[in-house]
Amino acid sequence: MYVKNVAGSDSLIPPQGYNSWLEFWKDHARVYLKKCSATDCDKDAEVGAHVQKAYSDDENYYIIPLCKICKRRNDVYEIPDYVTMVPSPNNL
Repeated sequence: MYVKNVAGSDSLIPPQGYNSWLEFWKDHARVYLKKCSATDCDKDAEVGAHVQKAYSDDENYYIIPLCKICKRRNDVYEIPDYVTMVPSPNNL
């Protein structure tokens, strides 16, 4: 699956009851990934990031775990099929 980060998503606040988007992702994905979701990165996952599916008509936002460096990417990148993309409760 190819994804791209959502520009401006840093202003989005996690839903009530969650301290971070990573916590929200862990709760809804019901799994834990220690590593960043980007296939070309081997750093630890540090944040939950808003992404959109690339090359798709789907305009919804999803949360995935990324390292802080990959959260700042502005390119299209690949994530493995086993990464659960949790639908975000809000879009910009």
